[in-house]
Amino acid sequence: MELKKLPENSGVYIFKDKKNVPIYIGKSANIKKRVNSHFNRKFDDSKESILINKVKTIEAIRVDSEIEALILEANLIKKYKPLYNTQLKDDKDYLYMLDKLISDKNLGKRVLRVGYTPYPQLPIAFQASDIFVLPSSYEGLPKVVMQSLGCGVPALVSGFKIATHIDGLYYLTEVTPQQIAVQIKEILGERRPVDILKISKEFSWAQKARQIDEIYKFMLTKHADRT
Repeated sequence: MELKKLPENSGVYIFKDKKNVPIYIGKSANIKKRVNSHFNRKFDDSKESILINKVKTIEAIRVDSEIEALILEANLIKKYKPLYNTQLKDDKDYLYMLDKLISDKNLGKRVLRVGYTPYPQLPIAFQASDIFVLPSSYEGLPKVVMQSLGCGVPALVSGFKIATHIDGLYYLTEVTPQQIAVQIKEILGERRPVDILKISKEFSWAQKARQIDEIYKFMLTKHADRT
């Protein structure tokens, strides 16, 4: 995509090399302005100069808000692990961006940042919450989701879906701020209890240990039969 054709919207931009491999992923409230800033300035950092010289194509992904751009950028970096995202430090890190968004939207009284929570205190943190939201592209069943459900806190998630139905586990139909807000409101309005008994019976560490033990016994039996 040519620089002059880049959108002037919030979103994510991806720099790719001659092999079409992502080498840097960034975000901005104005993609065109941000990308142009990479190319129209003198470089104090030789690493960024090398990066720009390697860029052959640019992909732009438009989203509806800076928060969406923040989430999408993090997920894409996690997926592709671009070389220059690990070597360059962006001028605005995630915490700065989040603080700015909270301030700009006057959400100071509605957002509580607790920071790092030690593992033994996780149940306290969950039980103080009304809902746990995980808008992620992660493929698999994150342990933190089961921890939330095990504490009786409903979870609204994306990026995976398990075959077993669990009361209290909800899936995002669309990862946008608007849809997340709609589903949070619906879930909190229902006040349906989480099926903690099912979690403890089918997904607890003790249950997993029993399943592994059964597999181990089965393998030993098979080995004994062959000998």
